[in-house]
Amino acid sequence: MLAASGFSAGWWRRGLTIRERRTMPPGATAPGSTPPGTAPPPRWAVDAEQALAGAVPGRPVPPRFSCWREGYAEVVRPLVEWATGQVPAHPSTRSFAARLQADLVDLAARTLTLELHQRRVAGTLIGADGQQRFADFIRSVSRRGEVTALLERYPVLARLLLQASRFAAEAYAETLARFAADRHAIADQFLGGADPGDPVAVHSQLGDRHRRGRSVSVLEFAGGQRVVYKPRSLAACDGFAALLRWLNERVPTLELRAVRSLERGDYGWQEHVHRAPCADVGGARRFYRRQGALLALLYAVHASDVHYGNLIACGDQPVVIDLETIFHPDVLRVDVARDPAARLLDSSVHRTGVLPSFLLGDHGALDVSALGGDRGHRHPTDGIDWLAPATDQMRLVRRPRLFDGGSNRPIVDDRELEPADHEDDLVEGFRTGYDAIARYRRSFLTAVAHLATPATRVVLRPTHVYRRLLDESTHPDLLRDSTARDGLFDLLSTAAGDALPQARSVPHEIADLWHGDVPIFLGHPDSTGLTASTGTRIDGVLDAGGRRCAAGKVRAMDAADRRTQEWIVRAALATRRRPGDRRHRAAPGSSEDVEGRVAARPGDPLAAARAIADDLCDRAATDGTRANWLGLEPAGDNVALMPMGAALSYGYTGVALFLTQLASLGGDARYAEIAQLAVRGIPQLLSAVSGRADLIGSVGCGGYDGFGGIGYALARIANLTGDSEVREWAYESVQLAGTAAAADGPPGVADGHAGCLAAMMAVHAELDHAPAAALAADCARLLAGLADEPHEPRRAAITTTGFARGPAGIAWALHRYAAAVPAPRCRRAADIIRAWDDSPLREPWGADPGVETPGLVNGLAGTGYRLLRIAAPERVPSVLHLEPGPTAAQNVRLAIASPAPHTTLEER
Repeated sequence: MLAASGFSAGWWRRGLTIRERRTMPPGATAPGSTPPGTAPPPRWAVDAEQALAGAVPGRPVPPRFSCWREGYAEVVRPLVEWATGQVPAHPSTRSFAARLQADLVDLAARTLTLELHQRRVAGTLIGADGQQRFADFIRSVSRRGEVTALLERYPVLARLLLQASRFAAEAYAETLARFAADRHAIADQFLGGADPGDPVAVHSQLGDRHRRGRSVSVLEFAGGQRVVYKPRSLAACDGFAALLRWLNERVPTLELRAVRSLERGDYGWQEHVHRAPCADVGGARRFYRRQGALLALLYAVHASDVHYGNLIACGDQPVVIDLETIFHPDVLRVDVARDPAARLLDSSVHRTGVLPSFLLGDHGALDVSALGGDRGHRHPTDGIDWLAPATDQMRLVRRPRLFDGGSNRPIVDDRELEPADHEDDLVEGFRTGYDAIARYRRSFLTAVAHLATPATRVVLRPTHVYRRLLDESTHPDLLRDSTARDGLFDLLSTAAGDALPQARSVPHEIADLWHGDVPIFLGHPDSTGLTASTGTRIDGVLDAGGRRCAAGKVRAMDAADRRTQEWIVRAALATRRRPGDRRHRAAPGSSEDVEGRVAARPGDPLAAARAIADDLCDRAATDGTRANWLGLEPAGDNVALMPMGAALSYGYTGVALFLTQLASLGGDARYAEIAQLAVRGIPQLLSAVSGRADLIGSVGCGGYDGFGGIGYALARIANLTGDSEVREWAYESVQLAGTAAAADGPPGVADGHAGCLAAMMAVHAELDHAPAAALAADCARLLAGLADEPHEPRRAAITTTGFARGPAGIAWALHRYAAAVPAPRCRRAADIIRAWDDSPLREPWGADPGVETPGLVNGLAGTGYRLLRIAAPERVPSVLHLEPGPTAAQNVRLAIASPAPHTTLEER
């Protein structure tokens, strides 16, 4: 066999993983060693030798290729022919071969392109132009001896190609055998009893590959009928269909549609659901009401991962086609474990995947939820493309790409509808489903308890993480020796951490990735263990089974929980809106909003502020050691629903400052208690950024969004409460603000040096802290320098107007500093910078997000704080102008005028 194929002895050893080499007999692990009678070659190596030995001589290669894939297909053709020979002859074999060929070309493309480049540089390619030289490369490299030499140079590539070929053949043959066994039952269940004949095509890999290349497939028949094959149990789907029937019986007007299925143990068949448009706008409203009711049911069964690819818009029916993650257990993550607001979000309606959830990248954000999947939007990450394809100049590039979208959004008059426009319909449907489950709670729990639901999928990591690893692992540098590819997969160990369940799952994840699969784990709804793709049990990695989590959630369903979940629905939909799409209402903190709240309690703004504080305390997620809120925070050009960070503007320090200030004016002691629990998140932040210049720089030194504002809030809280621990955190925040300010950052109030200047003046006045005074002086000198060089790059970087990030705020900060300290240069610079922008000096309230949020800039805390300013202006300073408290303000001039010795930003 070796002689026929041309492979040298032991060529396959560098394709073995580190673990496989360790289990080989002694003396057999060195590359090229061939101890007689030991270490037989692995199956993939035997397959490679057989495929090349039996290869039919190459066909004539055309002088040009219009498509690079056609050229590279000539190289992998012997492997496709070998795999096709492993399966029975069938009308659908052509579709199998086409799919496999595309997969093998994708695996080999980077390596073949590198080989093309090397031969072009060496000058060994023949042809009058790039296309002819590309064809000459294909002609040369597709000869059997050249393919053999290629696979010897890249034994890991050989492994991947032959594994993919064998796994595809086995999965295809298995699908055909199972169809033959179930043919009559399939006809009765889905096709009205009529035998459709043999499938003319099997469209495989319509989802991720698991368990040695197996994936969801669609079988297509000559008459146009289709049926879906799933190589896993459909018991979860049947269980959910039973719960849909339960809900329809209690709310007959819903008429929710379930997917018909045929369960066959470890595999099953489903009807093929087609996307269809709504007849009219009324149909669209029915669609979103039903989707809201579906959301309530998915929430009640603790489901997850119902994204855009798992739901089909079939007329006015949202049809969930994949339900392998109902009763999904809670998976421990460090960020969730430490933050009660994160735990709240993780167990809320948001976990289902139905509500807007964004994949973030260099090119923005993409909503991948069942409400998203926006066709034609730019994907947030670059995709692989090829420059100068099918020529000898061909090379890989990464470019922005458009998202293909899904079939999950309803269509009316050829227009895909925006879910945010149907917010009220969605909430109405959610309320209907929620109330039915809560009203008939005992019956629902009985139905859940009696569901025969064996294994459901447990998602330990986002699937896109695995896909990215599989993609990057085809780089030629990782295909010469398995050690390099093992090193890439070991990144999973680093990401997991020792204390997480992922740490015990990593070896199984890596084994699946070596098979070219997306790793998969199954869990029983009543078990705390997991089962890997090989059947290996991993016991005790979960706190509780998914069915227990669901039952606990249903028992806790009440009016307060429903309000929380409805707010999360509306807040999540708000993340899809752009500023011009906001609904008209009184923006939080606006004069209209404040006047409206005072009017509700005539002549008593303090009572209105207390009502807001009561609401904030009720909304707080707390575990007795920490409190936090869910909020809407900026994320690039979008906003994101997330646990609040520490920033003064949108974070928990701003809310805590409002509650503390209200408590100091004679408010309920609960306000101060919640505020104290809120700022208990500060030590975690300080620990996370310690020694991390990149993280400190990403937070920045700004007055609203950075460490400057955090230090300001903590200094005010420390003075109002006398808490020495909070005072120490304020000192540490000043130090971090100085580190961030030393980097080249923006100059504005919200996120840069102007905000840091104003905040540090106030911190020094509050705490008599000399380092804060020194940092204020440094920021003032740096900002004054902006006026000296009109074309200086930092000035050119100021692309916005107004106060928060524009020249008006910078000028204001310099004027404020010059008023406290005899600084003529700062005053002149302020006048010059102010002339850049004619925007008025105003309090910079944020854009209305369309839903009430807790934050200080665009939320309830901001409204409450303005009410305090109305009620007691002599005791409540302007927080958005970063003013010190009235008792500290008199110390500003003296403190800033005589700062302690310090080093400058440049020296630091």
